[in-house]
Order: sequence, then structure tokens, then C-alpha cells
Amino acid sequence: MLKLETYTIKIPKLKLFGYHGCYEKEQKKGQNFEVDMEISLWLKDGGLNAVSDNIECALDYVEICNRIKEKFNNRRYNLLESIAENLSEIPYNLEIENNDDWLENKKRTFAIGESAAIFLVEVRIRKNNPEGMDVPYIEIEYSNPRPKILKMLENPQFQNG
Repeated sequence: MLKLETYTIKIPKLKLFGYHGCYEKEQKKGQNFEVDMEISLWLKDGGLNAVSDNIECALDYVEICNRIKEKFNNRRYNLLESIAENLSEIPYNLEIENNDDWLENKKRTFAIGESAAIFLVEVRIRKNNPEGMDVPYIEIEYSNPRPKILKMLENPQFQNG
């Protein structure tokens, strides 16, 4: 039997300012947003990257935050749903880049894909004081699972503990 070990990286309340929305006032004046991201990983073979205590064997949280800010600010979006969906791709893309870097240049100790695999990214985005509504914020939650990994984790070979 294979052992199922997972962990979740949580990046809460990343504060951003942007010109997103459907209304002209939102697009011209801008407004405050908050982004939460949760990245769930399956640790392969006992979780080598957690045991190594080496940033080169893990996802870099600072890099993820920088990429969220960059993607958020590089384009104007009408819908929170579009922002959330686009932001959810960041950890998967970073995982691929890290693995490619390992394969091509051996700059990393080992590929993230060898020691762990992302199986779910969840994004919540809040628009504070939304136009035309008397509420403190509106929030969208988007889940971006990796079906192939989820299906594998549902296999009876895996057991907790």
C-alpha cells in the first residue's frame, strides 16, 4: 500500500489594487482587491521535499506572490471569475518551469515533480466595496484540480497513516 501524504500552502489576503470590473468607474478609478490562494500537494515517497528543508526542492511562496501581482496587473479583467481562473494557473506553470529547469540544467536538487505533485489550486478573490452594492465585498472562489492526479489519489492503494 502506498501512503497518502499531502500538504496545503495557504497564501491569505494578498492585497492588490487594480482597474478591473465592468463599470467605467471601476476601470478608471480602480479599487482594492484581496486574493487568497491554496495550493495542495501530494508528497511522493514520503515527501522528500519537506524533509530536505531546501527551497530548491519546493515551491517558492515569494515567487508565487510576485507572479500573482504581475498577472493581476498586466491585464484588465471585467470579471472576478476570469481573474481567479488565470491566477490559478500560476502554481502549475511554476511547477512545470521548475521541472524543466531540473531536467535541462540540473540547477535544482531534484524536480518538484519527483518529490511532490500539485493536485489542486484554489483561488478566492474579493473586490472590496463593489460598485452598485451595499456590501463590504463580493467574493469569487475558483477550484482548479488536476484530474489525473486526483484520480490517482482516489486509488484504493493509497491509505492515510
